[in-house]
Amino acid sequence: MNNHKITFAPLIPLIGGFPLGAELALNVPPSAIYSYKGFELNDSHYVNYQQKIKNRNIPYVSIDDKEDLDPVDIVVCTPPCAGLSSFNSSKNPDSHGPGCAQNEWMYISITDAIKKLDAKVILVENAPALYTKKGKPVVDKIYNIAKENGYSLTLYKTSTIRHGIPQDRRRCFAILWKSKVAPYMNFYNHSYDKFDDYVLSYKPNSINLDHTNTKILSDSYFRFLSYKFCNLDIRQMVKDSNTKSVLQFVNNNKLLDEAIDFFKNDGDVKAYDSALYIKNKLSAGGNIWDSSINIYDNNIGALTGRNMTSVLHPIEDRSLTIGECLYIMSFPIDFELLGGKKNMNHIAQNVPVHTARDIVLEAKKFILGELEFSNSDFVKQNNWKEEIDFESHSEEQIIDLFENQ
Repeated sequence: MNNHKITFAPLIPLIGGFPLGAELALNVPPSAIYSYKGFELNDSHYVNYQQKIKNRNIPYVSIDDKEDLDPVDIVVCTPPCAGLSSFNSSKNPDSHGPGCAQNEWMYISITDAIKKLDAKVILVENAPALYTKKGKPVVDKIYNIAKENGYSLTLYKTSTIRHGIPQDRRRCFAILWKSKVAPYMNFYNHSYDKFDDYVLSYKPNSINLDHTNTKILSDSYFRFLSYKFCNLDIRQMVKDSNTKSVLQFVNNNKLLDEAIDFFKNDGDVKAYDSALYIKNKLSAGGNIWDSSINIYDNNIGALTGRNMTSVLHPIEDRSLTIGECLYIMSFPIDFELLGGKKNMNHIAQNVPVHTARDIVLEAKKFILGELEFSNSDFVKQNNWKEEIDFESHSEEQIIDLFENQ
């Protein structure tokens, strides 16, 4: 068994963080790149990396109507997860929540990984809500697919910050094992460099040089702080105050009224109206949309399409570049984002490479017989707390578990 040459393939690779991590864990390229019609643009960056940058003759195959495919040991899936994402604010049940039509891609890719690719392990990345009561209807369907086909299921909750990268990106992985009982996965907690040091260690080449936001220094609250504290280091002030954004710093230090006067005297009507609205909304106990500059010290939050444009470089007066954002997702230095800034959001629709590497290492250990087994066909593991949250054969107990969370 230890001489077994482990094979893998992505199914819906998107930009490619999951399969790149699998390649690191297994030290082999994918057997093929599988996906479905409609994902070609999102997949194009990874296909380009394998076929043109690495000059590998790896086929890109739409498996919609394919049946006779070579089996692979491990399949890594990155289906759309907007249905359970906390960043999806839609009230429409067709585009948000556990009943969202986008969740169907999870069930389709899992079923095809079983039926068409005969995988020993199927790894699916999704939003952290999959681990909670909100995700229970989705987990029910995945669990039933697993059970009907002789697989067991693990939900593994983790954050990228536990895998050596200063990004607190919390996610849940659904892992189907070709076994009646699930193994115990190992826990991970790698050390990492602080955000500033990590970004400054990036060595750019001739690609991905576009800035995510060429107007970042025109941020109204940053201008106000630069005027008020002209002889002080604004970055360090925000860091020392344990705030993440300049608007949060202004509000926490009771400077919002002064900022409003500054915008009025400066003739910045847009900033004045916005700040006045924010003041009234906060006074009424409401929430606000904070799109001001973000300044990070120890680690960044989850890198999303919303915050990539608002992060200030650690020492330079500019936003991050596309390459630096890819680096925060632990992508290889020679990886290219095709289309540049217009496809920037593809970076966020992704699995950080080092997180993927550690998850796939567990699949490798399973195949090599190196993991201890539970007595259950359903296990929940919390890597953040390094705890087994749940394991049981009983469907009734599984229902109770989710309802009590």
